[in-house]
Amino acid sequence: MRASTAAHGVLILLFLMSCALLRPASVTVRSNADGTETRQVRRGRFESAAAVQQRLFASIECPHYEVVEGGWGADQPQQASDLYWIRYRCRE
Repeated sequence: MRASTAAHGVLILLFLMSCALLRPASVTVRSNADGTETRQVRRGRFESAAAVQQRLFASIECPHYEVVEGGWGADQPQQASDLYWIRYRCRE
């Protein structure tokens, strides 16, 4: 293998890794037994908290909804976290 071919491979690999780090995480959805849904997303490396919240609320598919609760963190609210979540109920 020539050195230039190996160098090109390394550059492509570094480029793909940087794209993966900059891409924001996807929103995950869970249906709850009480008729609500929980949506959560992790903040991207360079993403502001406001951008994360906006992305999460924009992912809600029903036009009218009521937010039941939400916040930062998961099972341990006393610790800082990059996870933002909301629990909501669609309304008619």
